Amino acid sequence: MDALRETPDLPVAPRRVLWSTLTSELIFFILYQYISFSGFVEKLLIQVDRLPEAAKSGPGREELSWALLQYISGSIGKNPITEFACALKLYRALYWEKEPIPPPDVKSSEAVR
Repeated sequence: MDALRETPDLPVAPRRVLWSTLTSELIFFILYQYISFSGFVEKLLIQVDRLPEAAKSGPGREELSWALLQYISGSIGKNPITEFACALKLYRALYWEKEPIPPPDVKSSEAVR
């Protein structure tokens, strides 16, 4: 997160790598129960709130959002709904734009992961 904060005009490819690394950490630490989901998301929210808006946008945040939604959909039956309330705050911080996000170009290989 420090790299995103210090260089908000980072090109898309390196920014995607930083968000992908964060997504991998989410999967690893929560899967092996080293940390709680809400604890991870709350700490992440603090860091995201400190980022300039330019650093929050881009394809990497979609990957993180996808991983969060995958976790929530797989564990919502096993955990209380309050465990996931912090994720809504994080989505609000990540998707700060007032206008809708344009859909990806489906002809581009970047549209599919």
